[in-house]
Amino acid sequence: MKRTINDYFISFKRGKNQQTRKVKIFLEKVLAWSLVGQMLMAPAVSEMALAANKSVTNPEVTAVIALLPIDEAPIHLLEVNKPRIDVRVGESNTEREVREQKEKEERARREAEEKAQATKAEAERFVLARSGRSNTGMSVNEALGLTAKYAEQYGVDYNLMSTIIACESGYNQYAKNKYSTASGYGQFIASTWRSTMRSMGRDVNTSPFEGEINIEATAYVLSVQGTRPWNASKGCWAR
Repeated sequence: MKRTINDYFISFKRGKNQQTRKVKIFLEKVLAWSLVGQMLMAPAVSEMALAANKSVTNPEVTAVIALLPIDEAPIHLLEVNKPRIDVRVGESNTEREVREQKEKEERARREAEEKAQATKAEAERFVLARSGRSNTGMSVNEALGLTAKYAEQYGVDYNLMSTIIACESGYNQYAKNKYSTASGYGQFIASTWRSTMRSMGRDVNTSPFEGEINIEATAYVLSVQGTRPWNASKGCWAR
């Protein structure tokens, strides 16, 4: 069968298109490898970073290797796509994992301490605001020091205990409820005070206005009965 002029023209055009594609692919590879050549110092830079105990990343290489077939891209360049890892010289994977776990625990500890300090500061600001009433006896700061001492001794929350005392008596050692026998820092009524002194092995005739003893008794009752004895003022201290 004879080929027409049109058939020859179509064959020529198809061949030309194929050649164009081959040239385009060749030029893309040349461009990609020329860019890779400029970054062949990346391993050396990485070694310098390792020596300085710094994390190794080179995100600029990602754009370059995207131009290359996956089987032609250098392995050490492909690895930049992995998650950022803090690498130390001479450190095994196990050692790194142990170190990172310790660092994580230390961060959590510091955050917990900062939160506790902030909560304590807030509680003490509340205490000082509530102690603006007439206050005699030991200073508020001295009373707060004893609160911290006995809160730790009896295993109760310092912030809660200090807030309860602030609500009950305004940290006034000689506070006295004019409608009942509630007296002292923790505002113990007479019967509760005597039973508490007995439970603590103290003289039942001890005065509730004995500041340190009243603070210790407050911590003791809080450790044994919880906040129930102070439910009447819950609207104040349960903030």
